[in-house]
Amino acid sequence: MEAFMEIWSMFIFGLILVLALLIPWYQGLLKKNSYIYIAVLALGLAFVLRGSQMNYQSGDYNTFLSKWVDYFRVSGFRGLSESVGNYNVPYLYFLALFSYLPLKDLYLIKLLSVFFDVVLAFGMMKLTSVFTRSAVAAVCAQAEGQGVRHWQQHAGPMAVQAWPSGNPHFVTDVDTPDDVRRLDAELGGGRLCWPEDGEAMPAQSGSSLSGMG
Repeated sequence: MEAFMEIWSMFIFGLILVLALLIPWYQGLLKKNSYIYIAVLALGLAFVLRGSQMNYQSGDYNTFLSKWVDYFRVSGFRGLSESVGNYNVPYLYFLALFSYLPLKDLYLIKLLSVFFDVVLAFGMMKLTSVFTRSAVAAVCAQAEGQGVRHWQQHAGPMAVQAWPSGNPHFVTDVDTPDDVRRLDAELGGGRLCWPEDGEAMPAQSGSSLSGMG
């Protein structure tokens, strides 16, 4: 029975590893062989370190988690109607589910953490992609006359994260001639003009347009 539990736990562990590899592949981030080698090496190391600790029993597990799973083995999901521990409710639902499975609860709890490590990494990857060259390329690929503002309005929540700020360097637009005239008036006039025929916008000492969208 012990060997059966370990085999199934290793199988689930392997599935999570495959998922972690497929995510960057599906997202088109492994276009070069060198990228594949780096991803395999990094994920392999991360999973080896996690796998080496699968049998480690922390103080939280011995004092709380194992006892909560034992409680759910008796009461099942009905036990959620009572006050059980001080962890968030979704986590307790997982513990209740684990109480029905013929696998070692220690392994299941750790596999859950490893799975959500992958989910968190995916979220960070999507968040980081907002600040990469792909956003600049998407803006430049629009039709003539459409700037950053138009892209922000149509890119969707997965590409654009609102960041309220009162800093004019971050919230001042220079996408249209009207934007330039408005900023020109705010700066006192005579400092800015809309570039024509590829002419660069004149810069003034003491003024900065860095960060403006």
